[in-house]
Amino acid sequence: MTINATSSDTPLAIPDNTPAGVTSAITVTEAGTIESGTYTIQVTHARPGDLTVYLSDGESTLIAVSSGSPFNEWVSSGGNVQTLTKGMFFFEGQTTDRTWTLNVVDEVSGESGTLDFWSLSMETGSAPGVGYAELGLTADASGYLAESWGAAVLELTADGVGQRGLTGAGSALLSLSGSAAAFVDWVSGLDPVELQEVYRLVVTGAPDGLSDLFVGQISSWQATNQAGGRSSYLQAVVPAAEPFLQALEDRQRGELVIQKGLRLSDGSVRYEEILRSRFDTLRPDRGQRALTVTVSGYQPGKPFASGHRKLTGIRSVSAPNGRRRVRCDVDLFLQPGMTVDYLGETFTVGFINYYVSQGDKFCEVGEA
Repeated sequence: MTINATSSDTPLAIPDNTPAGVTSAITVTEAGTIESGTYTIQVTHARPGDLTVYLSDGESTLIAVSSGSPFNEWVSSGGNVQTLTKGMFFFEGQTTDRTWTLNVVDEVSGESGTLDFWSLSMETGSAPGVGYAELGLTADASGYLAESWGAAVLELTADGVGQRGLTGAGSALLSLSGSAAAFVDWVSGLDPVELQEVYRLVVTGAPDGLSDLFVGQISSWQATNQAGGRSSYLQAVVPAAEPFLQALEDRQRGELVIQKGLRLSDGSVRYEEILRSRFDTLRPDRGQRALTVTVSGYQPGKPFASGHRKLTGIRSVSAPNGRRRVRCDVDLFLQPGMTVDYLGETFTVGFINYYVSQGDKFCEVGEA
């Protein structure tokens, strides 16, 4: 079923260089679970690059576009009329029947404008039942299992088919045994041209009796992933963070989780966790244009993993103190303790440093 909704309280004036901006709301009464969709925003503004736009479902807030972004995502339809259309990947799995809000903030002085209208178009399915599982299996149950680290048994049984078609109690069984984890490397079976990388920060809310907070557009993050007796460290920077500040402050007993998502050629996004840590520090920094928040934390060492991975996108190889370090692409499944192959050589991984920003992304894999 397709649910379409358009703002009825627009047009609204966008005040120049005003932190509160202007907010419009759409209340959707039709119920369903979002499987895919798009949102469209039209403004009249001489400098759309001055605008930061936030879309919220009442629980989570997405930065749809950020002021000063090097990527021009607005499309001009003549004069100062600008249109932005993007996918609703961030809200997939959420229910539709809620009040959606759009906040448009002009962060640079000199020009004001108008929020002409905005709309939602959501493809829905029935709400998931007990035991819902999201499985990337075809009708004949074929999948891609590259390798597993640690002793593990992966058993899947299903009554339905399709990537999102399994609902109801008992529709899937996942059984894992052993002292370590297991993974299904579904990425290696895909053509690289089908993939687009995205990252998001998740702040868990359960320890504070709240839902998880998803921040879909972090400007940068860095981390050190270690095992054994060494702690891991994670830091993430949230730009234009005013809408998130209170929610972050409310969840400081939770954990910080970095997820890497791969947007597939069909428009869907699949996320996997890279690393998590305690939520130890929150540092707000108010600049001339916006509030930036830096969150960070440590996590005690976890058990070493086992298995083999091949490093890709090799940038450099060095050997300070006789131990090799390789800078390469970020690998979703690489963990300390694994053996890596690169340029005809191998070593056991002692740590992984991650460096991800809007302009670049890579990891540094260090020898144990």
